Amino acid sequence: MACAGNIRFAFPPQTEDINVEEDAEFEGDKIQLTINQEWSGGRAIYNKPVPQWDKSSWALANFTSYFQFVIGNTTDLFGDGLAFFMAPFDSKIPENSKGEWLGLFNETTNGGFSNRVVAVEFDTYKNDHDPDGNHVGIDVNSITSVKQVSLSSEREFLSNTLNNGTITWDAWVDYDGSTKQLQVFLLFTDSSSDLNVISKPTSPILTYHIDLRQYIPEMIGVGISASTGTYYETHTVKAWNFSCAYSWDISSPPPASNIPSSSPPHTNSSIPPSNIPSSVPSDKVSSPSRTQNSSQKIILLSLVCLVGILCLLVIAVWCYFKKRATRPDNPGEEGDRELDGQFAQGQKCVLGLKFQCKAGGFWSSKRGRT
Repeated sequence: MACAGNIRFAFPPQTEDINVEEDAEFEGDKIQLTINQEWSGGRAIYNKPVPQWDKSSWALANFTSYFQFVIGNTTDLFGDGLAFFMAPFDSKIPENSKGEWLGLFNETTNGGFSNRVVAVEFDTYKNDHDPDGNHVGIDVNSITSVKQVSLSSEREFLSNTLNNGTITWDAWVDYDGSTKQLQVFLLFTDSSSDLNVISKPTSPILTYHIDLRQYIPEMIGVGISASTGTYYETHTVKAWNFSCAYSWDISSPPPASNIPSSSPPHTNSSIPPSNIPSSVPSDKVSSPSRTQNSSQKIILLSLVCLVGILCLLVIAVWCYFKKRATRPDNPGEEGDRELDGQFAQGQKCVLGLKFQCKAGGFWSSKRGRT
């Protein structure tokens, strides 16, 4: 049983803990994420699942991801940038995700809740959804940032751009599970600085409140992704340290790709249908598919009852008309016919009696014989 604790790795030297994908490759103690050419893309991914939240206790982990990178350009036209991301552990670079998509999304998946991706982008090219070509943004299931800041408008970065190849950038992406605050810190140093003495800035350039339980699986993958488009540049990772602290036991970790079997009703939205209260365990939240199944059962049962009632009504009507068809059209006619028959028989008896009396000589009247 793995108990509450920490997950840590540091590159360099721990190259064995990092996998590279597509154009990314190790170059000594650095990682080149892209090739200096059009439409290149690559990822560096920590090769073990990271616990981010616990379904049983509903607790969230804290993490810090520190990485040092250089973005260089050899032409006046350059793009597109890199991003630190959290995603399902077994996720791969989507097809057609180079250029503005930074290896995270594509035109089809962009904005879909099923992506289960939260990222911090360092963008060097201005697309329609960007403020400029020198900004940092927080992405939630979409390349359109939920919050962003232009470095060109920040006083401490005015004379520097992300893709200035002579500058080394130090970035920290921190998450506090108790406050649900995602913060981004950024610092630059030139080539003459002592890169071994790095102090984290006291103030973040971005802060965003987000409950990661609503957006990513319990066990996630963490990585750094980059891409180029028609314009290109190099994306070099010089260092990457990651630490995660969690407070629950991991005896039987859930599957790495812990994605719900049914997406929320509007899967085209990057934001969930409703905010889940932090005090309500996830197993208490009603499932849309379960509610839908119950409604279908109730409707089916109602239809069966209705059909049964209609059948009984049809049988009752049929029996009524069949019984009526076997009776006389006028209930009094049978009695009348019976009386007529008795009357006719009475007449016959009277006539017969008269005949017998006449034949026997017994006839009486006012002038009759005896």
